[in-house]
Amino acid sequence: MEFFDEVGNGLYLDTDVDEYEKHITLDLEESMVPNFSSLLRKECNNGNLKNALILVEEMLCWGQELPLPESLNLVRQLCSSRSQTKSVTKLFETMPKSAHKLDPETLNLVVQAYCKKGLLSKVKIILDEILRNKFHVKNETYTAILMPLCKKGNMKDFNYYRGVACRKKWLPGMEDFKHLVHVC
Repeated sequence: MEFFDEVGNGLYLDTDVDEYEKHITLDLEESMVPNFSSLLRKECNNGNLKNALILVEEMLCWGQELPLPESLNLVRQLCSSRSQTKSVTKLFETMPKSAHKLDPETLNLVVQAYCKKGLLSKVKIILDEILRNKFHVKNETYTAILMPLCKKGNMKDFNYYRGVACRKKWLPGMEDFKHLVHVC
């Protein structure tokens, strides 16, 4: 069997042609598919969340899943940006498997971000999932959900989550306590 390199030199190989073709085909396929992980990491590191979300959509079109480290990084950054909270919801809807793989710290950030936006129905779903999985819920997360529940006058849910928080040794900060006493 004779193969040629890029300069035109003939190479004589004693090889299994089928195995060689499979290997070459695999290399060509891998070279045609962009390395979304590194591109996504770069966009997140540069704070370009809109570009990162576009890359996620492209990744889905190529049939790839969002790797866990990039998923965690992207969700955390989206939660820290008040203008991108709804993008987290869209991400969860398009990639539900990724949402179920998030760590407790990231889930706490999602709950806090959703509370700030007033998305209480989504908050309750996620917080109930956190509690069901026996993940740690941060004090800030309990405070984040109790404040809007109290403001909206939803005392049934407020009392439920306050009870859960108290069983988990939740203690509000002084300012949060004053606010809760004043509002409720």
